[in-house]
Parts: sequence; C-alpha cells; structure tokens
Amino acid sequence: MHIEQLRAARSMTEGDAHDLAVVAGGHRPCRVTLSCHERSVHALVLPFCRDELAVAEGDLVSVTVEGPDQESERAALRAFAARFDRIGGDQPPKTRSTTAFARRVIRR
Repeated sequence: MHIEQLRAARSMTEGDAHDLAVVAGGHRPCRVTLSCHERSVHALVLPFCRDELAVAEGDLVSVTVEGPDQESERAALRAFAARFDRIGGDQPPKTRSTTAFARRVIRR
C-alpha cells in the first residue's frame, strides 16, 4: 500500500474527476482511493461522487493505492499524482479569445 498527500490548486471540476478516473482505470490491478474532509471515494467512481469529497483550493487530499505488487502501486501513484497536479496548476483557463470572436462577428 502506498499513500501520498496532495494539495489541490483549485476546486475539482467534472472534467478533472473524469480524467482522474481514466488514469485510475488504466492501472486496473490497483485500487486508488481519494480521501478529503473525512470522506473517501474510489477513483473509478469519482465522476459520480466528486461532490461528496468537495475538494476546494488548498485542500489536502490523501491518495491511497493498493495493488498486487510494489511496482504497480508506485506506477499507479505516479500517474495519478501527475494528473492530480495538473488540476488548476499551470493550465491556462480554457476560454475563447474575445478578439477571435469579435473578428468572426465583424466578418458576418
């Protein structure tokens, strides 16, 4: 069993929860569990239960990985932590450029 604590850079969105579930599903022999605010959720069902965890900016989230061997546990934890760290970290917000939108409107 491997445990790591990660700090959330922002609130977890539905898309983030889905992406984390996909990462956990890619490491199928391992069971990945997230805990926050005295609640725990298996990563595979995170898209359906993310409101139960209520992960907000600055929250500490414990990630527990149980698997058949040490190497698969470490690989699953590395992949999951890498995706979790991208939640709001260095990603620019996905918004449309208002300039590009204005150009399209002017052309019409």
